[in-house]
Amino acid sequence: MAQPPASTKTTDQTAQPKSYTTLVVMLIVLNLLLVIIGVPLMMGPLRHLVGDFLDLNHTQTVGAPAAVGAEPLGADLFKPPAFVNLEAFTVNLQEEDGRRYLQAILALRVADQKTADALVAFTPEIRHRINLLLSGKAPSEVATPEAREALAGEIASAVNETLGFPSSVGAQGQIISRGPVRAVLFNSLLVQ
Repeated sequence: MAQPPASTKTTDQTAQPKSYTTLVVMLIVLNLLLVIIGVPLMMGPLRHLVGDFLDLNHTQTVGAPAAVGAEPLGADLFKPPAFVNLEAFTVNLQEEDGRRYLQAILALRVADQKTADALVAFTPEIRHRINLLLSGKAPSEVATPEAREALAGEIASAVNETLGFPSSVGAQGQIISRGPVRAVLFNSLLVQ
């Protein structure tokens, strides 16, 4: 008679760990689902905060088409860039087949409005460097879209160097510019 009650206790003891184990597994699966769903939802705001803290978007490659016109990590819609519009440049180009001149209207893309406001103080020196760079070009050096993209990279590098951010040459020969000017945009470029 003592044996049947003992087997009943054994069955009750084994039932409790099974339900406990099932509960733990369900909680783990639920947590994993929350992490899988929650992390992508939080990446936009987190990338914004981490990018501000570490300044991940500060380095750019100048001269490569993808890097001159865009941020390496993509555009941050929560923190739009600021633009510094420069007055029109009109310079004589180097003579190849007669006298020609270039007229360009540029905008400099910087990280934020505070940087744009600070950059205005350097406008005379920036304009001087850009005038020297543009007047040293031949008409054939600004004739194609690729050449104009390269020119935008050269201008960005020259402006950043003017502000005290020297450029370096990467492993593949591209110019790497670290500075407040992230891109140079041509609003108008005319060669006559």
